[in-house]
Amino acid sequence: MTTSINTFRTLFVSLSSISVVLLLTMSISAQTTTTSSGGTAVQFPNNPQWRRHTWTTKRRECNARFTDFRRNVDPEQQRFAYPTAKAYLRRWGSEKDAETKEVIKWVAEYERQSTGPSCMQL
Repeated sequence: MTTSINTFRTLFVSLSSISVVLLLTMSISAQTTTTSSGGTAVQFPNNPQWRRHTWTTKRRECNARFTDFRRNVDPEQQRFAYPTAKAYLRRWGSEKDAETKEVIKWVAEYERQSTGPSCMQL
């Protein structure tokens, strides 16, 4: 009986050791990076979908910031809408979607009101 327990224990320890070694080998090989022709490590793959997702996410975050500033009832917060809108247009002004058209329209109206004749100038 003790011989079979010792045999089982030895087998269990051996399989556990092999499993640990294989697990470490797989995790180490999964963490290695490929190198480009210049010898520098490439951290992100050349993946157009990843870039598009990141680009869209940043664009939505910037538009959300602009919308939050524009809709805020506090005038001190509303004054940040214009620089945020200008930054949005510098980066994504060539897009043809509804969000960009809305920002373009708002900036044009803001600039018209801020540079137009006021009651004080008449």
